[in-house]
Amino acid sequence: MAEILTLPKYLASFARKRWQFGTLDCCTFASDWSLLHFGVDPMRDLRGTYSSERQYMKLVRRLGGFERCCVDRLVAAGFRETAAPVAGDLMMVRAAYAMRRGKIQQRPVAAICVSPTSRAVITPDRGVVIANEDRLPMMRAWAR
Repeated sequence: MAEILTLPKYLASFARKRWQFGTLDCCTFASDWSLLHFGVDPMRDLRGTYSSERQYMKLVRRLGGFERCCVDRLVAAGFRETAAPVAGDLMMVRAAYAMRRGKIQQRPVAAICVSPTSRAVITPDRGVVIANEDRLPMMRAWAR
């Protein structure tokens, strides 16, 4: 019998993996979990279409922006929006990505709910980061 991949094991599996647009970025991180846990891949139509930040940004702009792109794919995959995500649900959070003129810049990123107060994201420089609402404020969340 195959071992079931739990959320803690899934998150731990990224310890030695490296960020790469198109294969391991915030979108693939959340979508791969969805495929393993729920059996649906919200990104199936986007796989293999980008491999650099420039290609990713161009694709996201063409699809109406990050939020629109996520919502369209999650709804098509059978997810419903929720105000009270639980462990394993998919989320969109605001995450710091740069410092400009002394101010922290944030952008929306895909995340996985770890608990009602914590979420996990994948970052280019630190790998998996688990933080609370103060550090990764929820924008939206989806359950299946």
